[in-house]
This record gives sequence, C-alpha cells and structure tokens, in this order.
Amino acid sequence: MKIVNLKYLWIVSAILLCTGCYKEDGKLSPSNNPEDLLSIPQGTHDYDDIIVDWYEKYGFTALYIFENKDIYWSNETWLEGGTGQMDSEIITGNEIGTPGDQKYVGEWCDMFDRILLSHYPDNFIAKAMPFRVFICSKLLYAAVDRYSWTPEEGYKYTYEEILTYEGYDNIVVSGASAKIHSLTQEEKLTLSQGVNSYLLSRIADKELIVIPDEFFEVSVYENKNYYGVRLFENGYLNYEDINAVKSTFKKQDLISYFKLLGYPLEVLEGEPEDYVDSFLPSVQGLFNRPEGMKCKQKYDILVKAVKDAGIKIEDIQNPSILN
Repeated sequence: MKIVNLKYLWIVSAILLCTGCYKEDGKLSPSNNPEDLLSIPQGTHDYDDIIVDWYEKYGFTALYIFENKDIYWSNETWLEGGTGQMDSEIITGNEIGTPGDQKYVGEWCDMFDRILLSHYPDNFIAKAMPFRVFICSKLLYAAVDRYSWTPEEGYKYTYEEILTYEGYDNIVVSGASAKIHSLTQEEKLTLSQGVNSYLLSRIADKELIVIPDEFFEVSVYENKNYYGVRLFENGYLNYEDINAVKSTFKKQDLISYFKLLGYPLEVLEGEPEDYVDSFLPSVQGLFNRPEGMKCKQKYDILVKAVKDAGIKIEDIQNPSILN
C-alpha cells in the first residue's frame, strides 16, 4: 500500500530576543506538538489504491475521513451550517457534510471517474482540479433566506439535500452511501452537471484553452442593466458583472459559458421553466427559448473549442451515469 503525506509541518525553529529585553523565565521555544496530518491511504480497501493513484497522477486528494476544520474552513469564513446567529454580523454557513460510508466509497470512486475524470485529458485534470475532494454520504444545504423562528427554538434553518458543494479550493461530492443505487434521473443529471461545471469553470479561469475571437463577437459587452430574458436575448447568462470593466465582464461571461458546458443536453434542450419577472431565469430549456439564440451560438463555439482541446464533450452532454 502506497503512503502519501499531504501536508508538510510548519516548524518554528527559533525566536531571537533582543538582548536588552532578555528574561530567562520569558524564553520562548517551539511547540513539540506537531499539527495533525491528513494522509492517504486512509484505509486498506481496494479503492484506497485508486485514491492514491489519483493523487500521484493528478495531484488532488479524495478524502472520505475528515474533520469539521477540513471541510468547513474557507480562508476567512466557516461554511458549517447552523453555527451563526441571524441577528449578528457573522454570516452563518449553510453546508453540512457527512463523511462517506466506507462500504460505498469504491462505487463512488467508479462513479466519479465515469462522470468526470474520464472526460478530460490528464493535463487538464492536473492543472484544474482543486486541492481536495471531500467524499460524503450525505450533503445538506440551507439558503440564507430559508429559516423559521419560534420563541422556543429561535431561528431554525430548513435544509435540503444536495449532491455537490464548492468550498475553498475543494469540492464536496455526495453519493457515498446506499443512495448511490437509487439516484433518480434528475439527481444523476444534477450530479453530473455539478462536478463538470465546476471543473470546466476552473479550466476557463486558468485560461487552459484558446478561445476563438468569434465567441466574444456575438455579444456587445456594453454596460447596460440587462436582466431577465433580456440577458439571454443579448447572449449573457448572468447580470452580476455587466457593469464591470470590459475585460472582467468578458472573462466572467466566458466562465459562465464554460459552466453551461457542464449541463447535460437533456436539461438545456428540455422544456423551459416558467419565469415571471426573474432577474436570472433558469437555463433549463435554454435552447428551446426563442430568446436563447445568441446563447446557443456562443455555446456551439465553445463546444468545438473544448472538443478540439481533447475534452470528450459528447460524454458530458450525455452523461454515462445515466446508462
């Protein structure tokens, strides 16, 4: 069994004290308690060798045993759900992840390879995958505005089960449980979309693919307050960066279309969702909407670009997990 250490210990070797401030009883010394290590393999199952191979080949670590500090720490925030107070200035987290059931991690690894890793050349995975992938048996999410209040219990969130969650240089993926055998068609589509949109957006952000000029010639990139269906009419997918400087506007627009590449065609070509006065209409059925013509034009340009780069876009459009 191969052993891979994932962290190097930070050691404080010495602290020099000014001679004029020296005190024998105030002398400092390094701690003898090393930081806890997260290492792989985490067990002796057959799938532990697969996880080690992923690390050696691509550089990311997949963990099915972890602590709160591993999954919820996010640089300057804490992502754990239900820990903040609604009336405080602290923004509460909205994620609750349960470590993977070790009976099903092997099947999870097979699924993860089929719906994500097998679609991309090795160099894209090595350069774009996050540092860690957390393997969960169950993953819950609560939107900030989804809460109730009673005098007895105070504020209480309403959680829904989700399948993927983006953390700080990590992605959390559920499915390592008995539920892997009973995923619905909708859940399978959502799972495939979640992991592929995430990786594709990182490929775009890191500029790993040459983008044809014609992609940026479809939309004008003017600073107007487009929202609702007017977004789609003008070839945009979000309104958040419309008033940014043009270079930022174009970069974020590109990233949003790379995320769109992660959606199965069954979603994009399905029946459009109803929308009334929506600032950001759903992309469900986008290619069936008359106002989605420019969006389809930009999408098709990127489909060719990623295909030419060696990404198996047809397998992303029609996920193998559905077979």
